[in-house]
Amino acid sequence: MSDTWIRDLLQQNAEIVAADEEVTALLHRLRELHRAGQDKSAAAGLLVTKIKRLLRLRDQRDRDLQKGADTA
Repeated sequence: MSDTWIRDLLQQNAEIVAADEEVTALLHRLRELHRAGQDKSAAAGLLVTKIKRLLRLRDQRDRDLQKGADTA
């Protein structure tokens, strides 16, 4: 795969990439809180919200791709 193709793919899915990065950061934060023995409820709630957003974005992208394939 060429670097151009990868960049194009990332640009087309920028929202999904950003949401994925947010989820990854929250998972890292949860691990830190767990190791420190601190309350994780706020971070866990935010993580659930971000995961739901990521899944909605992915599902919408998949529906859009399917619509494009159906009209082609």
